[in-house]
Amino acid sequence: MTTISACGGGGGGGGGGGGSASASSSTTTSYAGLIGQPIQFDSASVDASWAVTDAGVTYALNNVANNGVEAPTLVAPGSGGSGKAMLYQANSYTGAATTQRVEHYTATAQSLSGGMRYYGWDFKLDAGDSYPANWVILHQFRQEGDSGSPIGALELVPGVGSWKLQFLVRNTDYYFIDSTNGPSGNSLTIWTDTVTAGSWHRFVIGFRPDASASGTGQVQLWLDGVQVKDWTGKLGFPASFLGKTIYGTYNAHVGIYRAAQNQVLHYSIDNYRRTTVASGAI
Repeated sequence: MTTISACGGGGGGGGGGGGSASASSSTTTSYAGLIGQPIQFDSASVDASWAVTDAGVTYALNNVANNGVEAPTLVAPGSGGSGKAMLYQANSYTGAATTQRVEHYTATAQSLSGGMRYYGWDFKLDAGDSYPANWVILHQFRQEGDSGSPIGALELVPGVGSWKLQFLVRNTDYYFIDSTNGPSGNSLTIWTDTVTAGSWHRFVIGFRPDASASGTGQVQLWLDGVQVKDWTGKLGFPASFLGKTIYGTYNAHVGIYRAAQNQVLHYSIDNYRRTTVASGAI
């Protein structure tokens, strides 16, 4: 069995070959250019450490900050009206801790020079929840080492009275390291849009970091099958940036990571996949 964790157990988080593959699931789906296995949750399980295992692959939890967060649970139906999905839940929290986290590694030790990779999944927010009052990350790409905040992240925008998404990137101009912002700010917002809670949506991120001065990194975004952004620029950090130990690899996480706040958040996901071609993720 392969385990995907911060240690890169079994090498399961690395890049992979192309071609199509299918998951061991009651709703078997093939995705062009598939890397590894899709996570379709229909036959998945969650163990006592909150790791999720699906189709023979175990996805470890990323540093749980159990401050009012619930263990991930498998719920029915999934995004297609049958099968199962994964539900993440963060409850209202007013304690001393500053963050709440319940998210899984979906890829580790991805090379910054490894080319474009596409990360796609279905998601649903609960219409009965209150809008966030502070930052909330739903999916992030974190460069390994002392790189501070993620180099790419899908977030909920707080304090706007709607379910508004945004995608942020960080580089040598925009960063948050050692509680200090970069010369141009904490992060660069490259896209925003509003979604409807209570309905399933499909989100796809094409992600290719490049920390060189030439700035040829790329982020492509699709929402519900429509491409909404194609951005290029510097993405990530070079080794020894600001004297830090920073590696040329990154990890991908999905789940809830947020500032502690007095709102409940339910976030369901289904059909998570990584591919080498856009069509396989869309």
